[in-house]
Amino acid sequence: MVPTDLRNRWHLYLGDAKEMLPRLLQTLGTIDIFIHDSLHSYEHMLFEFRTAWPHLRGGGVILSDDIDANCSFL
Repeated sequence: MVPTDLRNRWHLYLGDAKEMLPRLLQTLGTIDIFIHDSLHSYEHMLFEFRTAWPHLRGGGVILSDDIDANCSFL
């Protein structure tokens, strides 16, 4: 689905978000957008939101599906 001319700017990381997300965000530094679409337990969603939040640029956005599954998004 990733066009050939954009593949050099796209990487797929597979693994446990609790291990990979903090390392990836350290590497990236600041991000403009974070999209959550993984495990929808309260604990996991809260972990991802809290991990991504400090890396968001001013005016950055966190997007998440199924925010009505629990109150972690609040």
